[in-house]
Amino acid sequence: MQRRLLGVGTIIGINGNYHYYKQYQNIGSRFNISHSYCDSSSNSSSSNSSNNNNNSSSSSSSSSGTSSSSITLYQYRICPFCHRVRSLLDYLQMDYKTIEVDPLTKTELSFSKDYKKVPVAIVNDVIIGDSNKIIKEILASIHNDQKKSNIKEFVSDDTDEWIEWSEKKLAVMLYPNITRSFEESWETFAYVNDVKEWSTPHRFIVRLLGTGAMSFANKKIKEKYGIKDEREELKQVLSHWVNAVGKKRFLHGDKITVADLMVFGVLRSIDNTRTFGEIMNDNSSLNDWYSRVNNSIKSFAQ
Repeated sequence: MQRRLLGVGTIIGINGNYHYYKQYQNIGSRFNISHSYCDSSSNSSSSNSSNNNNNSSSSSSSSSGTSSSSITLYQYRICPFCHRVRSLLDYLQMDYKTIEVDPLTKTELSFSKDYKKVPVAIVNDVIIGDSNKIIKEILASIHNDQKKSNIKEFVSDDTDEWIEWSEKKLAVMLYPNITRSFEESWETFAYVNDVKEWSTPHRFIVRLLGTGAMSFANKKIKEKYGIKDEREELKQVLSHWVNAVGKKRFLHGDKITVADLMVFGVLRSIDNTRTFGEIMNDNSSLNDWYSRVNNSIKSFAQ
């Protein structure tokens, strides 16, 4: 049934748009399917170079942030690594622009010669690829910011440990969960409807082909990482975090630290999915912690 639906949808979607079909027929390689749908920091290389590129599809930045840095973040809406960066920027009230990258063509990343995954950030005209390197750059910048106090409390001794955990333990569990079926993959890709810079036919093509590629790759990803029951194993991973927080408001007490933002960012990337609803309904402690972090953050990107 899913194959029929995909076939019928494709015919409808490409009717009158044959050039789209020719461009995207190698869907698997276009999406660079691996264990996730965006950058895995541990397996990536980065590029640092000057760049004066201005993309007309970028969103407007807020004018109320506290940082004078010029930051543009190239992202996928459903990328957990992108949201780790965004959560840190939002909490620190740093202005930034976001540009949604087309997962089929990646034309928005044409300026980046050596790095073709997301997130990519341009910070004061310097290109930084790899979420971990972007995070480290942001943290380094606030050391000299007199407005940011108690930096040692914010960057705790176990920060590196939790950054790695959010990447290698938690983020890798999201892909198999949000793509368990064609229907769940379709729900996941609903985010493309909000990308106004893309035409209506193009949004449909991205959603349809992205849904098909992701749902069909689910089994392959589960086999690669030895995942048997994706939902139950995700809950087990999250229980490790919940146990670490315990009865405290945040991981280290009453104040948010980088570790909270890393885990929060990963989960925020799927906040419009069935998976998110189920894991939050299943664990009231997780839901309460997530709500506390969420209520402490104001987005500084539009």
